[in-house]
Parts: sequence; C-alpha cells; structure tokens
Amino acid sequence: MGRGRAFHLSEPQGNVRSQKKAVEEEMKQLEKNLDMLKFKCWYYEKAMEDGNEDEIHAMLPD
Repeated sequence: MGRGRAFHLSEPQGNVRSQKKAVEEEMKQLEKNLDMLKFKCWYYEKAMEDGNEDEIHAMLPD
C-alpha cells in the first residue's frame, strides 16, 4: 500500500517542480525588468537634478 501511494505522489511532485522552475525563470525576467526600471528612475532623477543629460552621457559607455 505504501509503495503504490509513493508512486502516485511522483506525478504531482514533478508538476510542482515544473511550476517551481517556471516561477524561478519568471522571477529572473522580473529582476531584469526591475533593474532596468531602477536605472531609468536614477537616470531621470539625475537628469532633473543636473538640468540636462550631459553628465549622464559622459558616464555611459559608447
């Protein structure tokens, strides 16, 4: 009885692992999006403080 039950649990475990992997991949993408938004916030705040984008452009690679 215990053996059969463990066998049946392997399928849901696989589904949970698949869902976990999908969520982890989505979190990676969301982290990239968040990083870009943080950069944009910094960029516009800095430009507003300076009154232009000249100093920012000097910092950025070509």
